[in-house]
Amino acid sequence: MPTGKIRTTTPDGRLVFHIFAALAEFIRELIAAGTHEGLAAAKARGRTGAARQWSTPSC
Repeated sequence: MPTGKIRTTTPDGRLVFHIFAALAEFIRELIAAGTHEGLAAAKARGRTGAARQWSTPSC
Protein backbone atom coordinates (compact mmCIF):
# COMPACT_ATOMS: atom_id res chain seq x y z
CA MET A 1 0.00 0.00 0.00
CA PRO A 2 1.58 3.35 -1.03
CA THR A 3 2.20 5.81 1.78
CA GLY A 4 2.70 8.92 -0.38
CA LYS A 5 6.31 9.29 0.71
CA ILE A 6 9.29 9.31 -1.62
CA ARG A 7 12.10 7.07 -0.44
CA THR A 8 15.27 8.82 -1.50
CA THR A 9 17.35 5.83 -0.47
CA THR A 10 16.24 3.84 -3.52
CA PRO A 11 17.14 4.54 -7.15
CA ASP A 12 13.44 4.92 -7.99
CA GLY A 13 12.91 7.43 -5.20
CA ARG A 14 15.96 9.47 -6.19
CA LEU A 15 14.74 9.57 -9.80
CA VAL A 16 11.29 10.82 -8.79
CA PHE A 17 12.83 13.36 -6.41
CA HIS A 18 15.12 14.73 -9.13
CA ILE A 19 12.27 14.93 -11.64
CA PHE A 20 10.14 16.92 -9.16
CA ALA A 21 13.09 19.19 -8.39
CA ALA A 22 13.73 19.80 -12.09
CA LEU A 23 10.06 20.62 -12.70
CA ALA A 24 10.01 23.02 -9.74
CA GLU A 25 13.12 24.80 -11.04
CA PHE A 26 11.62 25.01 -14.54
CA ILE A 27 8.39 26.54 -13.23
CA ARG A 28 10.34 29.02 -11.08
CA GLU A 29 12.32 30.14 -14.14
CA LEU A 30 9.11 30.50 -16.19
CA ILE A 31 7.63 32.74 -13.50
CA ALA A 32 10.81 34.84 -13.34
CA ALA A 33 10.89 35.20 -17.14
CA GLY A 34 7.24 36.28 -17.21
CA THR A 35 7.87 38.82 -14.47
CA HIS A 36 10.83 40.28 -16.34
CA GLU A 37 8.81 40.47 -19.55
CA GLY A 38 5.96 42.20 -17.74
CA LEU A 39 8.29 44.73 -16.14
CA ALA A 40 9.92 45.43 -19.51
CA ALA A 41 6.51 45.95 -21.13
CA ALA A 42 5.44 48.30 -18.32
CA LYS A 43 8.69 50.23 -18.65
CA ALA A 44 8.12 50.57 -22.41
CA ARG A 45 4.69 52.06 -21.62
CA GLY A 46 6.33 54.57 -19.29
CA ARG A 47 5.42 52.97 -15.98
CA THR A 48 8.14 53.12 -13.37
CA GLY A 49 6.59 50.73 -10.88
CA ALA A 50 5.77 53.39 -8.33
CA ALA A 51 2.23 53.81 -7.04
CA ARG A 52 0.20 56.52 -8.68
CA GLN A 53 0.11 59.80 -6.79
CA TRP A 54 -3.38 60.88 -5.86
CA SER A 55 -4.04 64.48 -4.95
CA THR A 56 -6.04 65.07 -1.82
CA PRO A 57 -8.52 67.92 -1.67
CA SER A 58 -7.34 70.74 0.53
CA CYS A 59 -9.75 71.65 3.28
